[in-house]
Amino acid sequence: MPSWGIHLEIANRVYKKLENVNKNLFMFGNVMPDINNGYVIKDVNKIISHKITHYDGEKDFKGYKRFYIKYAKYMQNPIFLGSLTHLMADYYYNNITYTKKAIWDKERKNVIGVKLADDAQLKCDKEKVRKMKVHDFRIFADFSYKNSNFEKLLYDSKMISSNGIIKEFEITDIDAKNTIEYLNSYIENKKSIIDENDKKEYIIFSQDEMEKIANECVEFILKFLDKIQKIKLGKTAGFCYGVKRAIEGAENEIKQNMSKDIYCLGEIVHNKQVVENLEKQGIKFIEEISEAKDMAIIRAHGIPKEVEEEAKKRKIILKDYTCPNVLKIHEIADEYAKNGYFVFLCGSKKHPENIGTISHCKDNSYIIENESEVINALEAIKKTNMKKLLVISQTTYSLEKFDIIEEIIKNELPKDVELVIRNTICKATEIRQKETEEIAKDVDYMIVIGGKNSSNTKKLYEIAKSNCSKAILIENYKELEIEKIPDDARVGIMAGASTPQESIENVIEKIIKQF
Repeated sequence: MPSWGIHLEIANRVYKKLENVNKNLFMFGNVMPDINNGYVIKDVNKIISHKITHYDGEKDFKGYKRFYIKYAKYMQNPIFLGSLTHLMADYYYNNITYTKKAIWDKERKNVIGVKLADDAQLKCDKEKVRKMKVHDFRIFADFSYKNSNFEKLLYDSKMISSNGIIKEFEITDIDAKNTIEYLNSYIENKKSIIDENDKKEYIIFSQDEMEKIANECVEFILKFLDKIQKIKLGKTAGFCYGVKRAIEGAENEIKQNMSKDIYCLGEIVHNKQVVENLEKQGIKFIEEISEAKDMAIIRAHGIPKEVEEEAKKRKIILKDYTCPNVLKIHEIADEYAKNGYFVFLCGSKKHPENIGTISHCKDNSYIIENESEVINALEAIKKTNMKKLLVISQTTYSLEKFDIIEEIIKNELPKDVELVIRNTICKATEIRQKETEEIAKDVDYMIVIGGKNSSNTKKLYEIAKSNCSKAILIENYKELEIEKIPDDARVGIMAGASTPQESIENVIEKIIKQF
């Protein structure tokens, strides 16, 4: 691995080529993978394995690519960009050392020597090469620092509030501050980290070689950064709160009831991979409450009132993991129905969420799937002679369609009918739909990932298709025909609320394998 000196020298050269990037955050991110390894900053919150910070052990894929795949949605954050730069420098310098300088045995399993800067060869093992390499790197870093104009870094409060990696690396506020102080001391003093008497050990890389390698490394990093800039992954892609809560709840029930049969009323979420994974863990998915014994899980979409009542009669314990947003709609429908309101529900007639909602209003309700059904819905309320109307929506309904339906109702509803409109589309859904639209308008290809029976995913695809001529809906990476996407194409990616992170990562991996 390169020393921090080299990391910061490379990062500084890369930074100068980037636009609109916060330098403090970028430089901090560049050393962040090493903070909690314990060999640079000794006084840290917790020592974290290299397998977590550097993806050591990834034989089939380079560590820096694995890092990008996992944190693709955060790459607009300078901390993540800096960390990616660090891992790329690690890969490049190690690759150079062991491909161009190390001498291997015939089976290429063991290092048996090293080519020196003066073309001589020295017999030694891999550990000796590593020590010599580190020594050379430090000398180059020392030289670079003494000949570069580095500015002191400022501690930025945004560091610890960054999502994802900070949490996973368990870096505390004090760790970040200590790191910045260490870097500033190093930058300010520019003191040598190599004893003068040891410079005779400078034998693998000449100063000219190191300068050439540094320039090539910067070019290597910038080329990859340029390519990934053409991939736009939605920040909201993947599990929403309600889905995550339901899945974690189901997994917790498995752990707590290892000796019991665990049933779930319907698919816990509309995603084949998630369902199959839970089945492997022991959950039995059923359609009727009569199939359950002792206990049953209520899925994220909720259940009708009559099913809940039937469970009570059968003395079946219900573990309720209905999405809180869905439960709120049930409460609204129930409250207004009791107060004499007819209910219009915008959504799919067959969707389990809506079946559950309508159970709270019984016959005085109408499910509107699209704007063409509004007139029929208005005729339905006229037949009841009811003078109060509530309009609500499925949590994952199209915001655009809801606005259109709202406008038609306002124009066509008899003046003597009291109208209450409650936009019950989940805020996360609204944000996800708007982000999908924005991304789709700015790319050549748009990929939507999720279950083809998922209402929210299908709506994302509709939005993507209306804003990008080459939009596709896939359930997993196997359906992605990568050969149809040109290397220079701008690619947008969005995933439904029930799409697992693994499915998203697999698609990204397939895209960047051609890089």
